Amino acid sequence: MVPQKLKDLVKSSQIQNKKQLFDFFGYLSENQLLSVLKNIEQDPNFLEFLSRNLQEKIQALQNKNRDLWTEILAEEKDFLENIKGWGN
Repeated sequence: MVPQKLKDLVKSSQIQNKKQLFDFFGYLSENQLLSVLKNIEQDPNFLEFLSRNLQEKIQALQNKNRDLWTEILAEEKDFLENIKGWGN
């Protein structure tokens, strides 16, 4: 179940694909959701990154664009490596 604080942060944000994010959150474990929440609280850019990353992945899959998929994964790796304690 998505923590209420995470729901509130997403609902009050300016991102456009809120429904897609909530659908994605449905696949995450409680620990993963808490990690997402923690990182959103620590880095105001994290929610925007997560939203854009998810949207780009959907686009890459729909268009069967391997180059875009590779680019997305490289950007994701760089972003997550710069977040102190990601996943902890």
